Amino acid sequence: MDAAINKWIRAFHLDKTGRLWVATSEGTFYYDVDRNVLLNADIGIAAYHLTNCFVEYDNTLFIGTAVGLVAYDMKQNKNKVIALGKDNESQNILAMAMGEDQSLWITTTKALSRLNVKTGHLRHYPEFEGFSIGEFKFASVFKDDDGSLLFGGDNGVVQVDPLQVNRQQQQMRPIFFTDLNVNNSFVEYGEEAACKPLDAALLYAEKLRLKYKDNSITLFFSAQEYANPQKVNYSYRLNGYDNTWHHTDASNAKATYASLPPGHYTFEVRGYFDEESSNMTSRKLQIVVSHPWYSSILARIIYLLLILTGIYFAVVYYRHKQQQRRILEMARYNEQVKEDKLRLFTSIAHEIRTPLTLIISPLKKLMETQVDKETTEMHNLMYRNSLRILQTINQLLDIRKLDNGQLALHFVVQDLNELVKSSMLSFKNMATAKQISFSLESSDSEHLDVWVDNRHFDKIIYNILSNAFKHTPVRGKILIRLSCKDNINQFTHPAITDFVEMRFFNTGEPIETNDLQRIFERFYQGSHKTEITGSGIGLHLTKELVLLHHGHIEAHNIGSEGVEFIVRLPLGNAHLSDTELSPIPAEIDKDPAYDLTGEWPSEQDYVESVDTDEASQEGGEAKNKHTILIVDDDEEFCRYVKKELADYTIITCNSGNKAWKQLLSLHPDVVVTDYLMPDGDGLELCQRIKSNPETDAIPVIILTSEDSESMEMKSIQLHADRFLTKPFNILLLKGAIGQAIRVREKIRKKVQRTEMGFNYDTLVMDSANDKLIKRVVDYIKDHLEDSEMSVEDLSREVGISRVHLNRKLKEILGMSPSALIKSIRLKQAAYLLVNNKVNISEVAYKVGFSSHSYFSYNFHEFFGMSPKEFIIYYMENQDEESIRKLLE
Repeated sequence: MDAAINKWIRAFHLDKTGRLWVATSEGTFYYDVDRNVLLNADIGIAAYHLTNCFVEYDNTLFIGTAVGLVAYDMKQNKNKVIALGKDNESQNILAMAMGEDQSLWITTTKALSRLNVKTGHLRHYPEFEGFSIGEFKFASVFKDDDGSLLFGGDNGVVQVDPLQVNRQQQQMRPIFFTDLNVNNSFVEYGEEAACKPLDAALLYAEKLRLKYKDNSITLFFSAQEYANPQKVNYSYRLNGYDNTWHHTDASNAKATYASLPPGHYTFEVRGYFDEESSNMTSRKLQIVVSHPWYSSILARIIYLLLILTGIYFAVVYYRHKQQQRRILEMARYNEQVKEDKLRLFTSIAHEIRTPLTLIISPLKKLMETQVDKETTEMHNLMYRNSLRILQTINQLLDIRKLDNGQLALHFVVQDLNELVKSSMLSFKNMATAKQISFSLESSDSEHLDVWVDNRHFDKIIYNILSNAFKHTPVRGKILIRLSCKDNINQFTHPAITDFVEMRFFNTGEPIETNDLQRIFERFYQGSHKTEITGSGIGLHLTKELVLLHHGHIEAHNIGSEGVEFIVRLPLGNAHLSDTELSPIPAEIDKDPAYDLTGEWPSEQDYVESVDTDEASQEGGEAKNKHTILIVDDDEEFCRYVKKELADYTIITCNSGNKAWKQLLSLHPDVVVTDYLMPDGDGLELCQRIKSNPETDAIPVIILTSEDSESMEMKSIQLHADRFLTKPFNILLLKGAIGQAIRVREKIRKKVQRTEMGFNYDTLVMDSANDKLIKRVVDYIKDHLEDSEMSVEDLSREVGISRVHLNRKLKEILGMSPSALIKSIRLKQAAYLLVNNKVNISEVAYKVGFSSHSYFSYNFHEFFGMSPKEFIIYYMENQDEESIRKLLE
């Protein structure tokens, strides 16, 4: 054994396994007998500090060190340190002995302590009966035969009988609450206090009630121990909030809880001298923290009711929205059905207008010939029914225009008596045939001025009378009454002071109540008891037109006698807007298609003389040799127009794209085109004609079945020369063609245009202009291959500004400098393609185009076909004069 270690040995202990434990000033060691070596004990940090003593109990070796008590489990070879106090003096163990009470008695520098080895409970005895026990000495311990333990110290020997100490338990006195602090304020009980949180004085209180804001409390408590109050220990908890026992001593006998949530709690406190003792006293206090108003039971019931109400209304709202959505979807579906039906009818109406032209125009011509009476009556019958078809078509188109907001009214003052009488003439023969009493009564028999739209007001009267004649039996009665009345709650507009009331009465079966409510709906025909049915659009259009006239219309039964329709229109024009008072534009003035009386304009109204050189030819020859290009996909219509325009050379095409190709080679004097066609419509053809400098002088007349202002505006924007609505009078078409040719001849004589392009060599002009054009053309030809050639270069060469050059070329040739450059380049390219048979790309670069695709695009825009198509077309039409002239 090391001499240094041997010198400072403080204690030995031989355990029951045969190991010899050695306590030294350097730590704890044990001696291995088999290997004859002294090893350092593996007991943690205590192995390297001063060791004073050993006590073995069962399988545990208790080792007393200067840093605390170590319990070493010899079976499992594990150890743990048992703290005896917070300061170093309490941890320095001087001596130990096992008592008869199965407790380990320990002396330290500061006190005598007792450790219950089974429960681990530790209790200190710093004094007895108020006397300090003093300090103990190292290894000063002895166990007597009677089981008592003797410890030596600076006050002498202290004898302890462990069994007697446990039997002498001091009686614990009751605990009382001494103070109550709520939100940092001490609370005292008072009988006369307005707010009493305690049910009695604090010493005797059993319940404490707190407001939800007064939820931070401190309770002070104390046991009635007067001899040794400092020996009393306390444990407390708050059931319902914190079920863990908290320990404190007499120096800090209080419990604090902050921010207690609303609820019911029980505060418990226990007092004792020794925690192991059964002699304990306790005290309880019920604590109630009230709920705020918004979390009270009543409030929760209200919340529940509100939630249930919200759920109920949410369900009702959801169901309502679902129902509204279904109604909306149904309305959209019905509207879509109506729209589809109207679109179908409108499409059919467009298709019917062209055949109607082929019926009404020849029929009108037949009616002008002298035939027998029977044939004349047949012609009149056919003519009247054709107009009835036309009227139905026009009504469909009017409804379409109403839906698109394109039906604008222009009001003028008219005599209502005369308007009604004029409309009654159309039904005079029908009234005679059915022996119907048909009359008019007016409060002002001489003159009754109203502001109406001439083009549409007669439709209101006509539709109501037409409906009346349908349902009036033979020998019945139809009466029209006109009267003026003061405006009393009939019209809300402040400018309307009086109005005219028109009553249309007819005898016959009354209308069903359900039908009266829906009689003005579109396509509604009602539950007729007779076989008389209609289209369901006449009365709907009538109502819409009455509303556009700022009026009202209604229908009701007159007992069992018949039915009466009432139309009320405001008098005067104070309620009309400036647009409604503006005159009707000339281009949308009254069209013969709306003349319901059948009075088509006479020939002298439309036929205009044509001032041409061919007008004086012999009678056996054609009067005109002008070429008219007719473009329409209806072959029957083309044949009819060709027959009617026999004085001209007529060429027909059935599509816009084919017409464009024909136009470039034929150079017609006038183009008459339909609007709706496959493979290029009439507006596209008009745009191509008017945007090409070689063809922009050709007059274009557009024919269409769509009678609308928007269509006319599109035609005007594309510079169409005339717009005619089908069915039209053939005399109107003849007059339009004659006028267009006359105007074109005047322009041709003035400007000296050729059919395609300009003949610069034969252009008649003064010498200054001649020189200018020659210089411009020569420069362009000389620099044809230069893709960078610009209008600035050209103006600089001829010595005038770009603006001046542009104005001069527009005056002389009718085209801009850039258009002239492009025209010469493309004509030269066409010449090279058909004569030199070279590659298209080579030709493009030869005439100054830097891109093959850009050249092809411009070529197609100019000639209406691609370079390849042009070569093929030329090979098939080499003998045509226009092609040869183009390539000269």
